[in-house]
Amino acid sequence: MSNKRETRFYGELRASSSNDDGAKKISGYAAVYGVETVIANQFREVLLPGCFDKTVADQDECQCFFNHDPNFPLGRVASGTLKLRADDKGLFYETTLPNTQVAADVWESVHRKDVVGASFGFWLVKDNWIPATKPGELPLREILEAQVFDVSPCSQPQYTDGPTANARSLFPDGVPAGIAARAMDTGNSGALIPVGGPVSFHKHAEKRDDLWDEEDAVNGIVKWATEDEGDRAAGTRVNLSKLAQGFAYVDGEGRSLSDYKLPHHTVSKDGKSLAHHFSGSLRALGTLAFGKSGVPENRCAEVRQHLLDELNVFNGDYEDGGNPETEIERSRLRLAVAKLL
Repeated sequence: MSNKRETRFYGELRASSSNDDGAKKISGYAAVYGVETVIANQFREVLLPGCFDKTVADQDECQCFFNHDPNFPLGRVASGTLKLRADDKGLFYETTLPNTQVAADVWESVHRKDVVGASFGFWLVKDNWIPATKPGELPLREILEAQVFDVSPCSQPQYTDGPTANARSLFPDGVPAGIAARAMDTGNSGALIPVGGPVSFHKHAEKRDDLWDEEDAVNGIVKWATEDEGDRAAGTRVNLSKLAQGFAYVDGEGRSLSDYKLPHHTVSKDGKSLAHHFSGSLRALGTLAFGKSGVPENRCAEVRQHLLDELNVFNGDYEDGGNPETEIERSRLRLAVAKLL
């Protein structure tokens, strides 16, 4: 789970009073499934159905504030004054308001429709990145699972303080603005992959199974991810978003090539994209299984699944045998990995 809090403005609100005890309540959807939203002009994002199921089932600690301000508490799951429900539309919440002046003011503002929106805060558990496929298109981030810690009626939407701050908010605290800005660069139609952590699996058009040369593969990936600034005095820069795609894990800020672990791709024959590589993926899986990859133990399962997905791309390709030289290598690697997994 990501240690970085994220907030999104969605939702709809209504104010009501209970017929039983006259208690005032506010309720509505803090989040709605299937609606694409552009985040900080950097990428599109969509909440997939079921992404809040675990939060609701576990009734994880979640609170309701006004404008996300803990000085203005309105309800809490633990006290029974905040209830969450995930349905076909999205994440619904209902808060029984306390007998405070702040709560009375919020109820009145919602009732008058001066406040009409809601926002939710979450920790990311699992996502999927879909790369842009044409010039000018933004990559799409699918939220597969999120742990909600805050639902709030809000007077203003989030993301009003400019793209730089918003881009940085997606990265762990302490990542320099320059690193974040470079990693958010999607100008070369690559999948946007935040620096640090397991790299999401993406399917490419080309498959390769020539003899694996890791040094050549890494050099090719770096060259593919290097962009000419257009000003020779300024030199070149590496698009970190693209660079990460050739690897299975990025350690820390990704400021050094040594931070990029388990290379397993090669550059496609036309040099415009990456290609899957069977032996490269199998070798990376073996390195991971031997415990020599540099990937933290608590992230190994995600990285292992990425590499298994890479190998699944080749299912059925070798039923009748392939090149004898590479077939020998494949057999040895498969046997070694099978003993370790």
